[in-house]
Amino acid sequence: MKKHLCLLSLPLLFAASSASAEVTCGAYLSRSADGGAQIALDDRVSVIVFHNVTQVNTDKGGRYDGPAGNCGGTVTVLPDGTMQASGACTVMDGDGDVAMYQFQHMPGDQRGTFKRTGGSGKFAQDFRSGLYQQTAQQDNGASGLWGGDDEAVCE
Repeated sequence: MKKHLCLLSLPLLFAASSASAEVTCGAYLSRSADGGAQIALDDRVSVIVFHNVTQVNTDKGGRYDGPAGNCGGTVTVLPDGTMQASGACTVMDGDGDVAMYQFQHMPGDQRGTFKRTGGSGKFAQDFRSGLYQQTAQQDNGASGLWGGDDEAVCE
């Protein structure tokens, strides 16, 4: 299962981008948590169910600097060796406000996408989308970058 851990840590990005000028980019850190499993559908296809603990940070502060929580989902390893991931995350900031989002990473893509699905407090009406990209794999997780709706926002 270790060879597939790199995709297990992808789902923790969420960005802030809106018509009101809030454009946020940042970094994330994800660590594996208990509760995962790997299941072979046959000798060519396997499904990995994962659970991660994640934290999101920004360079400039703001509401997306520091929320942490949990992500879960699946990675499907296809017969050609490519992988597809999908799942959901729930994170909470220091004020107790909760942000939720769904993510997807398609085979062959360097970046995945996410869509916020609301939450509570300052995140209650947050339904924006963005991109994330893993940049490093560690022994117990991964780190990467995330940004707003436009692919060029954080380049």
